[in-house]
Amino acid sequence: MVEQGSENTQPFQQKLWKEGKINQDCTLILKANMNNAEFLGKLRTFMKKALCKGQMSLEQVAEEARKCFICIDEDDDDSWNGDKSAQIVLNEINGKTSAMCKKDQLYLQGRFWEKWIKLDKDQSRPKAYQHQKENLVTYIDHLVKQKSKIRTHQYTKGLSSLMKAFVEEFKEHSHNHLSRAFFLQSMKQGLEVKCRETIHPLREEYKRLYEGSERKKLVQLDKTISESSLGLEHLIREMAQMYEAASSLKCTEEFRDFPRLAAQMLFDGYPLELIDGDVSGIPLLWVKAVLEELSFLIKPETRIPVVSVLGVQSTGKSTLLNTMFGVQFAVSSGRCTRGAFMQLVRVEGEANEKLKCDFIMILDTEGLKAPELLATLVIGLSDVTIINLAMENMTEMKDILQIAVHAFLRMKEVGKKPICHFVNTFSKFCGRPEDVNQIRLHMPMCV
Repeated sequence: MVEQGSENTQPFQQKLWKEGKINQDCTLILKANMNNAEFLGKLRTFMKKALCKGQMSLEQVAEEARKCFICIDEDDDDSWNGDKSAQIVLNEINGKTSAMCKKDQLYLQGRFWEKWIKLDKDQSRPKAYQHQKENLVTYIDHLVKQKSKIRTHQYTKGLSSLMKAFVEEFKEHSHNHLSRAFFLQSMKQGLEVKCRETIHPLREEYKRLYEGSERKKLVQLDKTISESSLGLEHLIREMAQMYEAASSLKCTEEFRDFPRLAAQMLFDGYPLELIDGDVSGIPLLWVKAVLEELSFLIKPETRIPVVSVLGVQSTGKSTLLNTMFGVQFAVSSGRCTRGAFMQLVRVEGEANEKLKCDFIMILDTEGLKAPELLATLVIGLSDVTIINLAMENMTEMKDILQIAVHAFLRMKEVGKKPICHFVNTFSKFCGRPEDVNQIRLHMPMCV
């Protein structure tokens, strides 16, 4: 793709055509007066035509680019080292399905973590278990011992070969920003490729069932998708469980670098899991340690406002944050975010002067109807909360407003007054005054 009439590109373009390095049919000319819509149309047509001639792997594309004297990232030393390290880690799971990998290599976050969370919830709400025949104090002591037993078992099992390789290679690049970025990106892409063939048909089936309102089958399919998914967040979750187990046993010396590595990821702009959506639990010791390490990476006087988004399931909350802040929270048609993720966004230029802050922490959450007290937790952590009303169903609007109002009332009791903004997206009535007035009339009824 070259710009027509450019003094810098024309000689190079003519040289490539003359030497036969690039066919003229494979060159897209960008005209100076071409608008974005026209350019995108031509680009789509060009790519469809090129793809019909046969598929090429990224390695083949890179080789062809070298023949055309085009510089590529893979030839950079930092990129090469990062990619090489990622391949060392990924070799540990070659020939295994995603589900097998999680069972054999990521065992700390499975049934152990789920059982621990259940025991922790039972301990935190003893009034709900007063029907137990045993004394309440004895019952709570029993729960504490069971939790300690699980943590001891996790610590004894230790890290798998996959996790040992990941942590070792991660530490290798912890002091080089570029090689660390290439390593994490290569890991992310490698894991996505690993589970793509399995996940894609399952997500298409999920979308079909969701649109058909076949809710009963969705629960089992959602569980299957969760078991088949494998991403960078699962590796970090395993690190979190190992650190939690070591912390509970006062044996953190061997794993003291884990929070620092996660804080570097967060500082580099990668999302970090706050709430595990599979068990609706928060590894509190881990999150606290990561945020403490993050404080060492930024200036002590730095102000970091927290912005969160809330809404019912499948209303485009992740897409809204991606559009507003230019981040890349995972989005997929018919597939909902699980749990909650936090991501650090750097504020620069005019926005820095206007907002008086260097960073913004954004929280992406799953649907409000899923985990208990999610709205209260997220609003309590946030300075600004965006309530996403991407719907025209008045019943759903009432539900979300009631949940939000109850959460804000709880914040009032503790003296916190976060800012709240309502956003109504994807509405076919958006902008029509008569419909806006109608919604305003229903607002008091909803609350």
